[in-house]
Amino acid sequence: MHPFFEVTASDVQKLNDEQARELIARLCKAELQSLGIGTAPVTWGGDQRAKDGGVDVRVDIPPSSLVSGYIPQGVTAYQVKAEKFEPSKIPGEMAPKGKLRPAIVELSKNSGAYIIVSTVDNCSDSFLISRKQAMSKCLEEHGLNEHLELDFYDSRRIADWAGNHPGVLVWLRDVLRRPIQGWKPYEPWAYQENSIDDEYLLDDKIKVFVPNTDEAISVIDALKRLREELSTPRTSARIVGLSGVGKTRLVQALFDIRIEASSALDRENVLYTDLSDDPNPQPTAMLEALIQDESSCVVIIDNCGQNVHAKLTEIVQRPESKIRLVTVEYDIKDDLPTGTACYRLEGSSDEVIAKLLKRHYPMLSDLDVHKIVEFSAGNARVAFALASTSSTKGQLAQLRDEDLFRRLFIQKQSESNELLRCAKAASLIYSFDAEDDSESSELIILAAVGDVSVSAFLMNVAELKRRGLIQARGKWRAVLPHAIANRLAMRCLEDFHHNFLIKKFVSEASARVARSFSRRLGYLHESKVAAAIVSEWLKPGGLLGDTTKFNELEWQMLENIAPVNESAVLETLVRATENEELISHSNEKRAEFTRLLRSLAYEADLFEKAASTLLKFALAEPEEGSSNSGRKTLKSLFYSHFSGTLASPKQRTEFVNALVLSNDDAKLKLAISLLEAGLEAYHFSSSFSFDFGARKRSYGWYPRTLDDFRNWYGAFVQLAAQIGKSDTPVGLDARGILGRAIRGLWGTNG
Repeated sequence: MHPFFEVTASDVQKLNDEQARELIARLCKAELQSLGIGTAPVTWGGDQRAKDGGVDVRVDIPPSSLVSGYIPQGVTAYQVKAEKFEPSKIPGEMAPKGKLRPAIVELSKNSGAYIIVSTVDNCSDSFLISRKQAMSKCLEEHGLNEHLELDFYDSRRIADWAGNHPGVLVWLRDVLRRPIQGWKPYEPWAYQENSIDDEYLLDDKIKVFVPNTDEAISVIDALKRLREELSTPRTSARIVGLSGVGKTRLVQALFDIRIEASSALDRENVLYTDLSDDPNPQPTAMLEALIQDESSCVVIIDNCGQNVHAKLTEIVQRPESKIRLVTVEYDIKDDLPTGTACYRLEGSSDEVIAKLLKRHYPMLSDLDVHKIVEFSAGNARVAFALASTSSTKGQLAQLRDEDLFRRLFIQKQSESNELLRCAKAASLIYSFDAEDDSESSELIILAAVGDVSVSAFLMNVAELKRRGLIQARGKWRAVLPHAIANRLAMRCLEDFHHNFLIKKFVSEASARVARSFSRRLGYLHESKVAAAIVSEWLKPGGLLGDTTKFNELEWQMLENIAPVNESAVLETLVRATENEELISHSNEKRAEFTRLLRSLAYEADLFEKAASTLLKFALAEPEEGSSNSGRKTLKSLFYSHFSGTLASPKQRTEFVNALVLSNDDAKLKLAISLLEAGLEAYHFSSSFSFDFGARKRSYGWYPRTLDDFRNWYGAFVQLAAQIGKSDTPVGLDARGILGRAIRGLWGTNG
């Protein structure tokens, strides 16, 4: 046995009952797997102290299967003891109260084997013989000695057995707290995986590109193909793709018996390391040792560069080797050594990323999950990084993880200032035309910001596409994931005076570029430069300062940049509503105004001003307005669910009460409508959008606890009762609403 894998009898003696029993089960599985039989015939489990019929681990394989050595018969039972087991204890174990255990009788009928394992004993030859004799004598006394093979395994023998199976040995050394540095047995290797029982979310939309072709296959087909290839010794496979697309999780699934169990690789006979963990021994030395010991196992090397992969492949493909090699890397170059099967993964579907986020970050709202999915573009690691940031900083916009950014952007290539400049320039607009190179084209603008020629800019775009960071659809190109694009755009904003950028992307640019630039700005509310640009635009006399004169482009730009400075946008809309023509029911743009005002009412400190501005639109239209009416929009803010605002029950009831106190008939009628919304108890839904740039959003405040419920409905019931004291038509309406609310809330008849 190579020194890397050495385990002594004294190591085995340190195991407790549960660990000892699991060790024997793992060894049986590894033994059968090495014979090509599979692990299904091995059964074990339960509490060591429970009544087990005298069997802790059982092997039961078809009669045609040839076994020998540590599993001497097709039907073999192991009774495992983490204690000294002298000959005097054997009769009481095999035949308690003088009656032979039924499990042993059954074994004899099948010409099986019965083995007592003591992980504490370390027997000399004579002591071992005395224990076997005690076992034989017990059988003789019950007339069964001719049909049952007996044996006794001590700590030395178990240590020798473990030495034959590197995967089991690595697990054992982990249990003993003497791990082989950086090397792991089968366990949750993938990022953010906590247990091997975590479900592998099979994604029928993900693409896996197979070796030597441009063909893309499904994940399940890729798993089948990889498993088949890795069943043959001296196989070398490589899994590549951007960091976060699920490469390591795919490799982990190769051993998952829940997915096509009959073809799953042996999880008891695999070694895994991540080169970033600085393993000792290094992979080359580990492979040499495994080949020297004639081991047959799968070796997985994560974060393995091309040069290391080539050296490992050369070792694995030696004639005497029985090793199967899998390397994983985020460098997606195509140059690989002969004999390597390379699989390239693309990002996961939105549905799978959403499920992963909900599994690991249950506190995220559905809206935040949706936004993170959008920004991560199928990259799970980017999604997790954004989710982690959102839980600590309350932001969703950009990737802050520098190491992950370097993995995605630089990969294993040399750093290029020119490539970075071009990427930053390209990220400032949502997408760009990569074919038109005329003097007024988007390429001219982006190349100028990147300080390169158009041809050089296109070469850098091609390199970014090879790195998986540019998406191409026809003539259009876009930097993705958006979390990367947002980070690059923020850096680019810091590189230039904002007047230069406004000139390039707005003043002298096409409407499409200006709209696209404003859309990117809308995701950068954390950027001081973006905030400065937006503030300047929103000043009276600024580009977006007078909404009464907006054309279609300017209105779209205002909607795009609204998340960057909510209070400034709200002030701009308040100024605009001083113009009666704007709030008039005949204004075709009023729906856009009211929709934006509703989004701005989300924060509690902006609620009163936004709702009061919405009130102007509501009062300027007929009581029975259209589906886009200001009345309907204002009313939506007063439901207990899906309101789209964090305003408290007190803030909202005070707003309604102010309408009542006005003694204005129109406001009184509107107050009744809002009161009715506040007392609604069933059938909540909403046709409004809750999305707002890159800001964290929820569906609004709602009663989560019994106290919340009492506070909300108590406040509105009290207000309805107060209004209902009047014998006016409004008072009668209030009493009617209150009666219906009481019946709905408490199920009474009055």
